[in-house]
Amino acid sequence: MWLASCSGKNYYYGLISCLFVLIGCQNEKHQTTYGKIRVTDTSHFEVAKTSPLFTIPESVDNDFRDFGNILILKKINPNCIQIKNVSNDGYTGQSITFTIDSTLTIVTANYSHWTDAQDGSKESFTVDQLTAKLSKNPFKEGIEKLEGEFEVKATTTRYPSEFYKFPFQYRNDFFGRFQS
Repeated sequence: MWLASCSGKNYYYGLISCLFVLIGCQNEKHQTTYGKIRVTDTSHFEVAKTSPLFTIPESVDNDFRDFGNILILKKINPNCIQIKNVSNDGYTGQSITFTIDSTLTIVTANYSHWTDAQDGSKESFTVDQLTAKLSKNPFKEGIEKLEGEFEVKATTTRYPSEFYKFPFQYRNDFFGRFQS
């Protein structure tokens, strides 16, 4: 009986409209605008002193054999600086990388974490929000003695194993301070 009432042009128009909506929603890309970095005196930094402090190690060879909280500042070109904060205790770690341009706008942001346990799962990370403050403008005053703080809110999508196809998501909030 329902088949007789569903036949006709209106049914097909409705079905086609639903398909367009579903296809359009699946192709939508996750894009985030992170905004600008505030330049302020370090007395206005709000991150608790218990947050991890990232510093540049004495010998930086960029291969992460060092443990602890490592800061890597890299000038990509005259208009872009990459700030990478890596926390590694030998068993687990996380990395927060963001690139700023000469107008102090955050251009890109990436987050990841890892562990030494291998259980066949896969994870993907999306930075939802990143806010940062710097003690000075590194494009005008250089990156020496640069201090800053950041807050990252990221979503982790975890695919537990090849046998369990349904992913689940959780939120990571991370605060940090750095100084060169």
